[in-house]
Amino acid sequence: MGGTISSAPGDTESVDLGNSSGGLEVRCDDITKGATGPGCVFPSYTPTYTVNSARYPAAAAYYWLMKEKNANHFGSRTHATPLHYLADGQADNRAIVCPSSWTGRSETPSASCDEYPFATTYESGGMPNLPHSEVVA
Repeated sequence: MGGTISSAPGDTESVDLGNSSGGLEVRCDDITKGATGPGCVFPSYTPTYTVNSARYPAAAAYYWLMKEKNANHFGSRTHATPLHYLADGQADNRAIVCPSSWTGRSETPSASCDEYPFATTYESGGMPNLPHSEVVA
């Protein structure tokens, strides 16, 4: 069975949803920060996020490097290592990876600090006590 999945207006992807004997199970919860009610997902479907490399070439290159060259391959579809959502802790993770004392390099005066894996994942560099985390900022 095929279908279309959308994470945002105008952002769709055609996917194979499996068949009626498996792959169509639904899991619902209300752990998404800011949600007004519960949401549901197909657990057998792993969503992906594609960075617009024409618009954000440095970010796209960095994310590719972290997914492919980091020993844990955080967020890599190729290596079947998806990121895992962390409902709370984003501010704490970001403060560890991007402390207020951070300054960019003189070559990039408008640089900003960000981290990959993202602050709202268990794979964030701000989660050093978890065995699968590495500080990668």
